[in-house]
Amino acid sequence: MRVQSPKPRVFITYTNIDKTGKKFGFEQILQQLSVGMNPTVLFAPIDVFVKMTSWMRNGLRRTGVIKWESGTAYFVLEDGGQLRILWSNKYAPLDHFSLVDASATRWVVKPDPISGNRLTASFVENEKDLSKVDFLVKTVISAELINLNGVELFKFK
Repeated sequence: MRVQSPKPRVFITYTNIDKTGKKFGFEQILQQLSVGMNPTVLFAPIDVFVKMTSWMRNGLRRTGVIKWESGTAYFVLEDGGQLRILWSNKYAPLDHFSLVDASATRWVVKPDPISGNRLTASFVENEKDLSKVDFLVKTVISAELINLNGVELFKFK
């Protein structure tokens, strides 16, 4: 069953104030939004890359905020939990954060009609320089949202 995507919740800044007047920051927002789900991925707008990496440089807390492991970025929570960070880019822009529980989506891969493989690779002529070849990798995938409670979208004004 396919469900409608939620609209992002809007927070004023990266540091907010709750109903009791207590300040809370980005990590507390993540914890608040994670209640009742088990998020594993944080999709983040590339526009906040510098801001988030500065949290680590400026010692926002004793432990590292962002961990890099084999070229993959993880947001490390104070309790030791980790969220894989997938950054948007100028070709696939994103104006909000998406906190995702893996069980909320179903990934569908369409196999190649000739080979039946999910991923095909081949060498092809480089159209601009015939003395070179390109390595072409193709696949067709889609992600279907099946559990609205497993996704939280949020952004900042």
